[in-house]
Amino acid sequence: MREEFLDLLRMEPAFREEVRRQLLTDDLLGLPGRFASLTESVGQALVLLRETVGVVTDLVATQQYMAEGLQRQEEQVRSLVTAQQRTEEQVRSLVTAQQRTEEQVRSLVTAQQRTEVQMQLLAAAQ
Repeated sequence: MREEFLDLLRMEPAFREEVRRQLLTDDLLGLPGRFASLTESVGQALVLLRETVGVVTDLVATQQYMAEGLQRQEEQVRSLVTAQQRTEEQVRSLVTAQQRTEEQVRSLVTAQQRTEVQMQLLAAAQ
């Protein structure tokens, strides 16, 4: 009888399916479908994960590019500040030179006035 039963299981797919339904619970019979559904869900999650990784990679690259740009701008600002300081120093030097020139002009004007007085005295003495 045992051999006949095993032969039926091997030879008759419908009999094998009926025995399977009788022996296994609904939960066990539903496992292949649930496994297929889970496999599909995992596949979809992997696709989403790959897309997310791509977006994050792009964001990191963009952030790095922006950080490099910001660093370049900071270097340019430092250069501009240094140039501005040099310009201010040159302006201060020019102001000092202008003040010295004005003093020299005042001295020359005073000397010219003394010379004119002396010339008037000499003209009057002659």
